[in-house]
Amino acid sequence: MTRRIAIDIETSGLDPEAGDGIIMIWALELLNEQQVGSAFQTLIKPSRSLIPAAVELTGITNEMLAMAPSFAEIVDEFLHFIADAELVCINAPFEVAFLNRALADSQNPTIPQVRVMDLFNKIPQEFHKEGIDGIFKYACIEPNPLSKPSEDVARLYWALIDPVG
Repeated sequence: MTRRIAIDIETSGLDPEAGDGIIMIWALELLNEQQVGSAFQTLIKPSRSLIPAAVELTGITNEMLAMAPSFAEIVDEFLHFIADAELVCINAPFEVAFLNRALADSQNPTIPQVRVMDLFNKIPQEFHKEGIDGIFKYACIEPNPLSKPSEDVARLYWALIDPVG
């Protein structure tokens, strides 16, 4: 079985090429029979302050990030965790753009698109306009406000791709 990691990131803004960066990474190993394995989670101190919309959307504040490590400080541990796994996410172009910008900035190889499964591409087009709500609606599951985003990605993976685990 291919090793898979459910991943979700939060960012300081919307454009990695304009200097916005990753402020949190959640990653969760997907095992057989809808079980999870190891987890990786960290806050990351961005190079500039969060835009107000990022604070509103994530609940993460500049104060919370003040003592967080930089991406360069966690990159080796993160790369070891994801190793050669296929990354499972929602909205891969966004997630991968930020990950690859951070990896390139820290002089590390970037993640090729072939290593990424975008769950958003697994739903019919008519659900796309609803964004994240559309993928949950199509999968017939309710988002859990108490779960970590990578746990929601795992639940969506099992509902859409591998229902028997």
